[in-house]
Amino acid sequence: ADHPRIDVLANNAGGMWGPRTLTADGLEMTFQVNQLAPFLLTNLLLPALIDSSAIVVQTASRAARMAGPLDLDDLQLARGYSPNGAYAKSKLANILFTHELHRRYHDHGIAAVAFHPGALATNFGADATGSTGKGSADTGAGDGTICLPAAAADTKSAISVPTRRILPKPGASRPQSASSA
Repeated sequence: ADHPRIDVLANNAGGMWGPRTLTADGLEMTFQVNQLAPFLLTNLLLPALIDSSAIVVQTASRAARMAGPLDLDDLQLARGYSPNGAYAKSKLANILFTHELHRRYHDHGIAAVAFHPGALATNFGADATGSTGKGSADTGAGDGTICLPAAAADTKSAISVPTRRILPKPGASRPQSASSA
């Protein structure tokens, strides 16, 4: 489909599965969902993104810091699979992709950023890790830190995405909204 204008593309894929699972395409599910799907979508929309001088926002994770090096000969994690490792490596791949997207297309008007949205009280990853998810398995400051490409020096690239940690108050039955936090 033609998209005459796209101002912002927000790639917000994130999933974690227990045992190593292959998709119908024969790819490891975490890597396909978290990295390859946003990569494909971004590349399919690239002409419209360039024409619109769009901003591409990639939701990453501080978990990428735990990834270690990416083994380009084993992106499907046939050796040494773990749910947390697969998630961390997919989020590192997101950051590397965002950096390269910015490097290649910034002169064509695209600004690309990746950020860690902070910890939320959800059950994300509970099926994969056995945790309750309360308080999130993704530890960190939850400060919305932006991971800008090293070459980003102009103001369009220096986007600030303020986020707040949304965790329930002790005794609260549900998380409070950001506006009431």
